[in-house]
Amino acid sequence: MKHIEGISRDQIMMTDLESLIPANSECRVIDIFCDKLDMVKLGFMHAETKDEGRPPYDPTPLLKLYLYGLLNRICSSGKLSLETTRNIEVIWLINGMRPSKRTLCYFKENNKEQLRKVFVEFNQFYKKIGLFGKQTVALDSVKVKANNSKKRNHNQKTIDRTLKKTQERIDEYLDALDEADKNDGFNEERELTSDQIKEIIEKLSAKKEKFENLHNELKKCGETQISETDPDARCMKQGSGKGMDVSYNTQVVAEAESKMIVDYKTTNNGSDKGQLTEMGKTAKEFLEADKLTMLADTGYHDGKDMLEAEKNGVTCLVPKGKDGNQKAEEGYKRKDFTYDVEKDEYTCPEGHTLKHMRDQTDSNGDTSFVYANYSACSNCPNREKCTKGKHREIARKSFQTAVDELDKRFIKRKGEYKKRQEIIEHQFGTIKWVWGFDRYYTKGIEFAAAENALRFTAYNLRRAINMMGVEGL
Repeated sequence: MKHIEGISRDQIMMTDLESLIPANSECRVIDIFCDKLDMVKLGFMHAETKDEGRPPYDPTPLLKLYLYGLLNRICSSGKLSLETTRNIEVIWLINGMRPSKRTLCYFKENNKEQLRKVFVEFNQFYKKIGLFGKQTVALDSVKVKANNSKKRNHNQKTIDRTLKKTQERIDEYLDALDEADKNDGFNEERELTSDQIKEIIEKLSAKKEKFENLHNELKKCGETQISETDPDARCMKQGSGKGMDVSYNTQVVAEAESKMIVDYKTTNNGSDKGQLTEMGKTAKEFLEADKLTMLADTGYHDGKDMLEAEKNGVTCLVPKGKDGNQKAEEGYKRKDFTYDVEKDEYTCPEGHTLKHMRDQTDSNGDTSFVYANYSACSNCPNREKCTKGKHREIARKSFQTAVDELDKRFIKRKGEYKKRQEIIEHQFGTIKWVWGFDRYYTKGIEFAAAENALRFTAYNLRRAINMMGVEGL
């Protein structure tokens, strides 16, 4: 019995590219979508050409190439350029053109804002054909490593420590140089000549000068940290016990019915607090919903932000963070004081009543009501368990009662909140682990946002194909 045989390499074949691409190939969807875009209206560079000079590449096939690459785990411009010479689908998709790595890099560099507009255009189409619902969205953030190592990220503490150690080493080698000069230009202890020691001192002095400049730059910009390779990136906690790394933090809103990404915002702020209002507003406007329910995890629980979002018609279901495990002998904590809404007073663990004594305003302009019982604290036998001072004060935000009502509502609607993970989490798993997007390839927050635009557009394209099929879409 013979083996299955292929076609002879010497056989001449009469065929065309069109017949080699199946009707249900994803690249056909990419081709149609991108051809429908008005690249001139979107503002892509070289969408309009001049009569003089060398003709540039049309931005449409370059966009097609990037989207195809992302759907097939090809992220870098160099690898995409290589695919144009060997991948039959790519050759069909961009009509046999072979843009270089440099050309592809320039495409992303020169069209950062335009790529964001492409994401919006694709979503507008999805909304038009009814893929988006209008009732519930989920908000979460994803941290992706920046093009900057932790060793090249510094804060005031690390800069001061490095300057101190560098100066100590310079002093040591200066002493070694003096010793070498006394012994005919050779230090027996370090086994170095005077010239070698001088070279080391020059390198240490250059390092000292570099960190002095970083110290001055950090002081001038008013930031808490500075990155050498990517100045916009920040060192932030990665979560789930992964420690710290230099990253960007992107806020992402996904719609509950389609699981598609509605909107995103790339930031270098490691905290999620304060994002509900802005992200809820943009999602509500895009979906054209009268009211919208937004699900978010504990990291977004911020009373002022939640109430502001509620004013805009966004119902926030956000769990309150749990208090850390505290031993009873450590003393009385804030949670041990009970507040009575009707009487507007607190009751301490010893049974004493704390009345509203005064108002105070913090640096953010928020007003707090201060409650205390000075006479009871003075005579309390367990005062040491409560405070190190003469008396204990409890500050309560002016809007805390309204926030407490939101927390009570969350408990009643906790069943709805349980859908949050299935709405928002798998987008990050697909993009980071299935597609291999574990770091940014470019530098700067604008370029990081452009990379996000491409990836989120590709993700929504994948979701649309999964929901409707290639031919249906």
